[in-house]
Amino acid sequence: MAVGKEVKHGVDGELEVKVDTDMANGLVEDEHGNIDFKEANVIPNVEIGVIMAILHPPIPGLPGRSVLDKELLPRQPLELKFIPGKGVDVKEDKIIATESGRPVIEQRGRIVKAMIMSKLVHQGNVNITTGNIRFSGDIEIVGEVEDNMIVEAGGDIFVHRSINESNITASKSITAKGNVNNSNLTAGKQHLLVLELGHLLKTLEEQVGKMIIIIKQLMDSKQYKSKEFQSKGLQPLIIILSEKKFMDVKVLAKKYVDIVERAEAILRNLSGKR
Repeated sequence: MAVGKEVKHGVDGELEVKVDTDMANGLVEDEHGNIDFKEANVIPNVEIGVIMAILHPPIPGLPGRSVLDKELLPRQPLELKFIPGKGVDVKEDKIIATESGRPVIEQRGRIVKAMIMSKLVHQGNVNITTGNIRFSGDIEIVGEVEDNMIVEAGGDIFVHRSINESNITASKSITAKGNVNNSNLTAGKQHLLVLELGHLLKTLEEQVGKMIIIIKQLMDSKQYKSKEFQSKGLQPLIIILSEKKFMDVKVLAKKYVDIVERAEAILRNLSGKR
């Protein structure tokens, strides 16, 4: 005699995290079946321009009708409230790193907080128990660096006590308040540039790889096989993808060129001093 229409409730806004934020287990076997226990912990790091997370907006629901033809309203979906911290920004619902360092993303209820830790403070000694430390920002070690350990930083390294028979590498400066015993210490701008270029190339490789997959898929489509599309070549596809889907590629490529130009300037200065 009567038929109603079920209410379709909306979907709340959701957070999609795109990077690792927790310490990872670095214990893996090499080709000979050996495990380096000094690589027990891997500290997550991100570079400038990396998409840390996506804030998906809520999806509204659809009203229904009762058997008495009365409108039934859906539940109002809830939005996420984002509070940006140091070293992050939002662009088109994407949380993007504006500094290099360790990503921190927290969600409590409908509130999302994100920041970049540009300094890592390690309490105690660096030894076989803690594993080697590699971090893209500054590193402060409250204890000492024990035998045969590795500490690498994209910024400064400050050790409160001694460094013993270890390899310490910083892109900026190294400071030790205790003794330095039979250790290899490397610091300077050149190493910083090499680290930056390496991280950028890795990110660019990933982005370009994804772009190539999409281009291959589009080339197999009927639209591309038309004479008009084929006459223009791949350039229009690459332009569209770089402007709509892979916007970070241009930013990263420009940053890569800037770093190379800085490196050339440093090398010229060094040559002049000699």
